[in-house]
Amino acid sequence: MEKMKNSKKLDFIKMFKKLRRKVLWKLIYNKVYCENDWFLFQTLNYGYAYAGSSDGIGSGCNNKYPAHDKYGYQLYSMVLSYETLKRGMEVLEVGCGTGYGLAEQASANPEVGFKGLDFSRNSIKRAGSKFTNIKNLKFIEGNSMDLPFESDSFDLLFNIESSHCYTELGEFFSEVHRVLKPGGTFLIADFRMPVNYDKLLSSIQKYLLLDEEIDITENVIKSLQKVSPLRKKIFDEYFKKRPFKKIIAGNMVEHFTGMEGSITFNRFKSGYWKYFICVLKKPDH
Repeated sequence: MEKMKNSKKLDFIKMFKKLRRKVLWKLIYNKVYCENDWFLFQTLNYGYAYAGSSDGIGSGCNNKYPAHDKYGYQLYSMVLSYETLKRGMEVLEVGCGTGYGLAEQASANPEVGFKGLDFSRNSIKRAGSKFTNIKNLKFIEGNSMDLPFESDSFDLLFNIESSHCYTELGEFFSEVHRVLKPGGTFLIADFRMPVNYDKLLSSIQKYLLLDEEIDITENVIKSLQKVSPLRKKIFDEYFKKRPFKKIIAGNMVEHFTGMEGSITFNRFKSGYWKYFICVLKKPDH
């Protein structure tokens, strides 16, 4: 009897933590990062800084990007550099957020079809109205664990800094396998504790074949160091006009954005979290 009670207690705690994570993430995402019809940032990720340059900016980074978003765009480019985009390919990003990163890729590859999926109706609505001029790009509201697409639909599926928010990863990976064409590629970039990273790989490899794995933790740390002063300035200005939001979400924002000195930043710096890119393939047969 006691064992059963403890088991139920653990199940309740697990369920509560999942619910809390979902509610907090939605609060930050829908009530702070975006305001009416605009976003504080074009790319909602921790970014990628090249090790070979003092500022971490690569030669391919376009000067049209806002300074605080350059590293976020570079992460998109780095992830997609592990697959060659060809005429006629169909590409899906699950967890497309603001849509800016995907729109940049679609603009650069007009002969490739791009779709972006996100659970946030507001984000999909904004992205759909913002990028109407890009004809090879479409945004769709949907659930990562129940993808609204037919089987064998995509040559490439990618997921950037989003999977750690999912409550049922096994269902997501099963769906990735289903909608990928035979021989298709899945690119995932995210962070985990090292022990949980091993569990993640084990879960993914029930469905897909691991082709390559890359540890980019140091590149992400450098990105956060470079972008922290810019993010702090943006949030200081934002909260100056919204003191009530600062009381409710100020500390959470610091954690979620990974600014230098935050819990998130220190977890990367100490090795508590590792940031990775994995390249996986759906078998041809």
